[in-house]
Amino acid sequence: MAYVGNLDAPIFFEALGHAQLEPVPAPAQTSTIYDLASLTKVVATTTALLLLRDQGAVEFERSVSDYVPIAAFRGITVRHLLTHTGGLVAGRPLYRTHSSVDAMLEEYGREGIQNAPGISWRYSDAGFMLLGRIVERAAGKPLDRFCAERIFTPLNMADTFFNPPARLRSRCAPTERCAWRERIVQGEVHDENCCAVGGVSGHAGLFSTAEDLARFCRAFLGGALVSEAVLDEVSALGQVPSYPWQGLGWLIDPWDTSTTGFLPSRRALGHTGWTGTSMWMDRDTGVFAILLANTCHPVRDVRDNKVLRNTFYSGVARALLVTRQHVANAVRLPEGVVKRQIRPAGYPRDNADALAFEQADNELRAGQGGHSRVSLWCPSRRSRRSRRGKKPPPPAPSRRWGLIQPCLEPATAHRRRHVPPPLRLPAPSRHSYGRTSCRVSVPLRVSDSFLGLPKCRNPTIRMRTCQENGPRNEGSPARRSVLH
Repeated sequence: MAYVGNLDAPIFFEALGHAQLEPVPAPAQTSTIYDLASLTKVVATTTALLLLRDQGAVEFERSVSDYVPIAAFRGITVRHLLTHTGGLVAGRPLYRTHSSVDAMLEEYGREGIQNAPGISWRYSDAGFMLLGRIVERAAGKPLDRFCAERIFTPLNMADTFFNPPARLRSRCAPTERCAWRERIVQGEVHDENCCAVGGVSGHAGLFSTAEDLARFCRAFLGGALVSEAVLDEVSALGQVPSYPWQGLGWLIDPWDTSTTGFLPSRRALGHTGWTGTSMWMDRDTGVFAILLANTCHPVRDVRDNKVLRNTFYSGVARALLVTRQHVANAVRLPEGVVKRQIRPAGYPRDNADALAFEQADNELRAGQGGHSRVSLWCPSRRSRRSRRGKKPPPPAPSRRWGLIQPCLEPATAHRRRHVPPPLRLPAPSRHSYGRTSCRVSVPLRVSDSFLGLPKCRNPTIRMRTCQENGPRNEGSPARRSVLH
């Protein structure tokens, strides 16, 4: 299910493929209801907390234990949980032994925090389960009821709810064949912990359609739910101590393309769900893209969210977000770019510029666009010196353009992209002592200039093979560490 739109109207809205394959194949419809999985964290829980803070019922700087009296959470604030820096575990399969949110939170409290709050980022279902309980304590009503009254009903999101009623279960896309429930799950939440506590939790449990989520995106970007100042706070950079950047609940500055997909804008924000759902919004243009799927059906082994999301969001970006200005930025030295090895002349400033590299390259090859080729030979991509110390010649001009690898790649990008040879560490002799180290060059990706490496003069990685004291035995593995 794909929905692309802006603040005014839909641009593309179509159902493709099947909603289910077992027991009987059925095509997807635009009215199909999907298990949103972790989109619950942002559509329901984060939005509810922002509304409660506006009315003074919640303070993000207060301790979690002020709302949920568990001593282990005393050093964690609400803001820590929203940015996944509370130090809690990612989650535990507690559904076999616990049947309430409070019992699960007590168990997480007994496990304690894994590291000091605010130090590092760790995606945590446990943290948002705790936030859902905070919403209930502050609002004085269940999470599903508060969200229905304050979010879904005012926005006319009639097909958005926790625990779909029996009459609508046939419209729900099934998820996987659950080993715990011994059947294909349809019309009930896939997440086992959420199911065990009744289908309502801060981290999962919400069901919706693409059309309802489009209403949410328009209201969220257009100021009907929260103010522009709150949106600035939600999407502000620097809320976590290191990359990847994290907003209040939402993913922001999406340079890491692993499995999330993204829209190429510094002011984009979005989120994903384990079942195959995702949504991204661009605050600059008002464009949003929603992708709903049940990739875990009929079994989770067939999931391939990375390819699906990157293909979809790359197509949206190429069609709507890569402008002529981005192309211009890609073929000339942008203003304000520091001339350093880590960001050479012509290096793209953001993913939209990276996308434009390929578009400009195609125009240059075809003799269109009126652009002149600039050298994009990055010092970090030079071949290593030969053993005699001679410096090899620079790459051929026909290969220079491909040395900067775009973050959004088409299916054929690998055919012309320079791929460095595999890393080969020197093999120590059988009876060598001490340490053996080598220094190798690695490819510079677009995202490397945003990874917090301002002191790095050139984008190299020193890899050191640390051996135990004394002779190295044939069977003793080397310990490796990567140092910038």
